[in-house]
Amino acid sequence: MSLTVANSVLNAAPFSLNGQPAQKPYSANNRLVGNIGGPLVIPKIVNWPRSQFMVSVSTSLIRNGQNSVGSVPTPDELGGNFSEISSVIYEPSAGANPFCTASTPTPFPGNIIPAMCLNPVSAGLLHYFPSPLYPGIVQNYRFVITNPSNNHSVGVRFNAPISNKDRLNFNVQTSGGSSDSHQLFGFMDTSANSGLSASTGWSHSFAPRFNNSATFSLSRSISQGSPYFANGANIAGELGIEGVSQDPQNYGPPSLSFTNFSGLSDGAPSLNRNQTFTASDSITYVVRRKHNFTFGYTFNRLHQDSENFQNARGSFSFSGIMTSQGRQWAARERHGLRFRGLPAGIAADRLGALQRERQLLPKLVHQRLRQ
Repeated sequence: MSLTVANSVLNAAPFSLNGQPAQKPYSANNRLVGNIGGPLVIPKIVNWPRSQFMVSVSTSLIRNGQNSVGSVPTPDELGGNFSEISSVIYEPSAGANPFCTASTPTPFPGNIIPAMCLNPVSAGLLHYFPSPLYPGIVQNYRFVITNPSNNHSVGVRFNAPISNKDRLNFNVQTSGGSSDSHQLFGFMDTSANSGLSASTGWSHSFAPRFNNSATFSLSRSISQGSPYFANGANIAGELGIEGVSQDPQNYGPPSLSFTNFSGLSDGAPSLNRNQTFTASDSITYVVRRKHNFTFGYTFNRLHQDSENFQNARGSFSFSGIMTSQGRQWAARERHGLRFRGLPAGIAADRLGALQRERQLLPKLVHQRLRQ
């Protein structure tokens, strides 16, 4: 039996990227492993000294510290006030943006965007952005959290002779785990997995140089990922965003990406189930102690059931090119979300369920020359 305990008590605080005091996230790595085995002898119950068994158990409790820094809009910017930015913000012409009334591109007075120019869809996404924690407009936000991860496994092996010519063996392994992960803005995604593997084998000796071996095995694994917004409110539908998946597990805001500040994102749902069954039998014959002839067959049945969604909520990217009038936007293009509400690009894809089944029955004839 072994026990490992480790944590972050003596770890140094992370280096501060924005000059503000950096909080040290808690982390830990605790593992317990135990094994027991030997001949199957229980006084007054079982007395089988020629048999062997082994039981192994392991578990782990892991805590991963996360310390992330990003840039988020200030309260003034959320209201359309970009007076802190030295670069001039232009109002695009009405033909380029339906929320504008200017016939030609015109600078906004004081870099303040009036409410009439704000896209209501973009305004509905703003409350998913957290408030800044530090002054300034760059790296003014920090997120510190500990992500848990738990895993366990149990294994049992047994083999024993049932006669002078026959031997049996069994092997069963089970495992499982779960974990949480947080996005930069605090949205928590969860995942879980489980697995089972079992096999049994029988060997028979017809003669000292004439043997048969048969094996049956089954393995199955399941993994599932659930994003924070899944099965909640239909955010995209309520905001009038079209072209995205209406499956409840894909509910949530679209992914938003910007050049100079942190974007909004969430994980994608997934469900994968795989199962494999294998049966094999082989006969080995030794010729004059130099050649081995092996004849047999193997049957495989593979089942793969996969359900994955890629970019099902859609994604928007903002460059700010329309409000900068083609000028290099060195400061930042945050006003793109508030003012334009029209992304430089949008994409939405979905990969649905995929099922595959295969059965293989190859025949094998093998000859090996002993050296």
